[in-house]
Amino acid sequence: MSAADADGYVCSLTESNGYGAGLIVHGMLLNNTLGEEELNPLGAHRLPPGSRCHSNMTPTVARGDGITLGLGSPGADRIVGAIAQTFIKIALDGASIEEAVSSPRAHLDPRPEGEKLCYEPGLPGDNLGYVPRPYDAPHMYFGAVQAVAVTDEGDLQAAHDRRRSGGSALV
Repeated sequence: MSAADADGYVCSLTESNGYGAGLIVHGMLLNNTLGEEELNPLGAHRLPPGSRCHSNMTPTVARGDGITLGLGSPGADRIVGAIAQTFIKIALDGASIEEAVSSPRAHLDPRPEGEKLCYEPGLPGDNLGYVPRPYDAPHMYFGAVQAVAVTDEGDLQAAHDRRRSGGSALV
């Protein structure tokens, strides 16, 4: 989830409940991420004592060229790629947040049998040296970026990813 107001404040939140504790404290769903294979391949409760569990939570707020941007997404190990690919489309390609959120995505999935390249229509994926896994259409597998932006003048933009349920609104 991401939110912005005309005063220039932007907030972004990434919250996952796939392996959560099932508890809500003051409206916040608790999540330990210990069951996520890609973060803890040795399994739950196998981290050495005193170590920190990795996280792929990437709520992002960025500022530049008179605009402040907020990005957030669900998607397990695809969260980081979904955020990065959306940000790159905006920051480097000059896409609007709506265009960036709906652009095709790819994910490199390391597997014992070979690295699998998952990708949506509009992206090259064959003959790159990976096991190809093309998708026929935009798919929820690639996350669901929610984006907001506010300019220095207070103009607001909002976009939601149609790969999953959700919405965006200017109020």
